[in-house]
Amino acid sequence: MSSVKVALIAGSEKTMIDLIKQLKEYTGDEVEVRGYSIDTGIDEPISEGLVIISSQLAKDELVKLGLLDLNTEHIVARRTISYDHLDKVVEIPQNTKVLLVNDVERSSVGVIEHLKSLGLDTLEYIAYYPGCSIDVSDIKIAITPGETDKVPSTIEQVIDIESRIMDFQTITQILNSLQILNQKSGLLSDHYLRKIINIAKRLAQSRNKILELNTHLENVIDDLSQGVLVYDQNGRIIVFNESLKILSAQVKVLSLENH
Repeated sequence: MSSVKVALIAGSEKTMIDLIKQLKEYTGDEVEVRGYSIDTGIDEPISEGLVIISSQLAKDELVKLGLLDLNTEHIVARRTISYDHLDKVVEIPQNTKVLLVNDVERSSVGVIEHLKSLGLDTLEYIAYYPGCSIDVSDIKIAITPGETDKVPSTIEQVIDIESRIMDFQTITQILNSLQILNQKSGLLSDHYLRKIINIAKRLAQSRNKILELNTHLENVIDDLSQGVLVYDQNGRIIVFNESLKILSAQVKVLSLENH
């Protein structure tokens, strides 16, 4: 067993498990990682070689409970949205109302701000958390970072983007503290590159599916014997089928003949 020991502390057990899984992708068996969850209880102050804390909120709670010696080497993780699920958010139509469901208000608002900073700012996000009094009757979609049990039962579509992961800078800081950054640097960059490539592939596949559906829909509309004309909310014509084109041409010919 490795002599290098790390303690990873998170608010919830699920977040703890997810962050340990992410960390082990880089450290392998070279580092022993012990997980602790504030929600399930911590019996005594943590005294591992390096302590990784999932958020500033979790650190504040540990200090309040007397479970963290501030003289112990510790890193407060900066966390980001997992790229693995962003394509699902990108596909939501613009200006759609969506709930952002998390465990507390601060966390809900934080995820909203993070999504907007990533350029996903065309949706109308509404922070939702246990105990809040928000009318959700007209909202059909919810986004949540792993807190699916807190989503209102009336929501029709739930997009679980899973727990936020540690960002590139935090992983680099951890590997540097463990003195294994040089040997893991190639793995670190390759891992993030693979994630970016995977989401690009999925977005391309989604776009191709949409193009295929649009082509199929156009063919169905064009085959209708009746003329079809559709306007958008700004008065622009968005559908003008083949039958209507023929009818319009016939009307134009008759109009010219009458003149």
